[in-house]
Amino acid sequence: MKTLGALVLLVAPAPALAAEGSLPPALEWYAVPGAPDGPVSVLFATDIGDGLALYVGGEFDVAGGLATANIARLGSAGWAPLAGGVNGKVHRLSTYDDGSGAKLVVLGDFTLAGGLAAEGIAFWDGGSWSTPPPGLGIAPAAAAQYDGPLGRRLAVAGQPPDPYGTATPRALWFLDNNGWSSVVTYAPILVDLVAHDAGAGPELFGAADYAYVERWSDTAHSQMSVPQIQPIALRRVPEGDGHALLLGGLDWVMGTPHHSSEIPIGDSLARLGPNGWEPEGHNLGSLGHGSEHMVWAIEPWNGPFGPTLVVAGSFQYQSYSFVDVPSLVQRAHTQAGTDVEPIWVGVGNSPSGVHCLESVDLGASSILFAAGQNLGTNGHSLGTLAVYGGGAQALPRWESIATCSPSLYKLRTSLDHAVVGTQLMLEANGPSETWGMVAVAIGTGIETGPTGCGIEIDGIGDWLLSGTSGPFWMLSVGPTWGPSIGPWEWSIPASPTLLGTEIVMQGFSSHMFYSLYGTTNAVRIRVGM
Repeated sequence: MKTLGALVLLVAPAPALAAEGSLPPALEWYAVPGAPDGPVSVLFATDIGDGLALYVGGEFDVAGGLATANIARLGSAGWAPLAGGVNGKVHRLSTYDDGSGAKLVVLGDFTLAGGLAAEGIAFWDGGSWSTPPPGLGIAPAAAAQYDGPLGRRLAVAGQPPDPYGTATPRALWFLDNNGWSSVVTYAPILVDLVAHDAGAGPELFGAADYAYVERWSDTAHSQMSVPQIQPIALRRVPEGDGHALLLGGLDWVMGTPHHSSEIPIGDSLARLGPNGWEPEGHNLGSLGHGSEHMVWAIEPWNGPFGPTLVVAGSFQYQSYSFVDVPSLVQRAHTQAGTDVEPIWVGVGNSPSGVHCLESVDLGASSILFAAGQNLGTNGHSLGTLAVYGGGAQALPRWESIATCSPSLYKLRTSLDHAVVGTQLMLEANGPSETWGMVAVAIGTGIETGPTGCGIEIDGIGDWLLSGTSGPFWMLSVGPTWGPSIGPWEWSIPASPTLLGTEIVMQGFSSHMFYSLYGTTNAVRIRVGM
């Protein structure tokens, strides 16, 4: 995860946290404006030299109202296409730096990237596409930069054209300055790949389409048995001063669970320890003989609950009663205990639900995204991309501050919270034939003046805002021939760097025919998630 400088997000207001062990009731999921018009398969936050952005891949034509061709960038300027995109579904995203700078690695079912011929793999450097030399002998499923003893290479795992037709499958390929090369693998198909140092130096770990994980270094190659019947996803997550390697997979309940009316069982999540892969022990699983469950997305998240492990998949959970929801998202504290609680009950509306998770750092905390197809929660549609609105800081409602001078109208808003990147609907009531201006300022700790009423600032007028440390806007809201001025919209700048700062608005008004003037009340709110 990277530290977020400026990224266009839609995030929810953050209430004060509830008691330990319970969910703050106001934390909710919100649809991201401009979400792709088709299924999203992968989310990946990275900075390849043009600012941190959330890259979104899948099978879609439009994002943010723009033609995006299966891949798009969500950054400080909003949604943007990647120069023509690719002509097929995007499955996986990664990064690779061959010494000339970091590039986004795009994997999928495509033959063209920005008009260039491609074998399901292409590089994006922030401004243009490039493709590696031909010769990749697999349909790529995952990629990782591997800095081993033999030097830096891009490792790519996937499926050979005839995976079961040879006794010496080659499901792992390497790209260096000399082109492509391959190694013989135990598994005919590899579905995921991670570079990780488990104490023996840099190694590659590949999730096999069998009941094991393959492990490579430049001098060794081995198989590792796993609790899962079928591995699906590998994820390297922060832990203490280092990292841990986790594995999600598919498991079946082959017998009658102990206390089956109370506790679901299963081994769909595992951790690499000193003695190999061990069940993680979280309360994820299924009930009843022959039932199955799986974990296909694992994401570390430093959100409102502290350091947290979030998993998505198809499983049951224990929370007063069992609820069987496909594509459920759950969280598990990684520091102490193994309790699991749902954070999105109802996700997984037919046909697909959640495909992927990604958290993006905001400095002291991070925001969690989930993507897929036909997402929904509490009866509300969320489209293909959603963000979980939560944060540690309490967020006050709108505060209306009276002025100490005559006021011709009263400023108000139809919203009771400020959310980064959204629009505030503002209006004012007052006498007819009134002309007005509203000053909008953003800053931290803006004072209301020594009298405690209104905001006294030297400059544009006796009461209009100026001299603030942050951005400053003037909005014309008149003249009007009726009792109301507005409504009108003002967009909160799309930058989470504003989180915790304040928006203050105050108006100056005058009557068109009479020598009447004054100020509106001041409206102030702190920007939240």
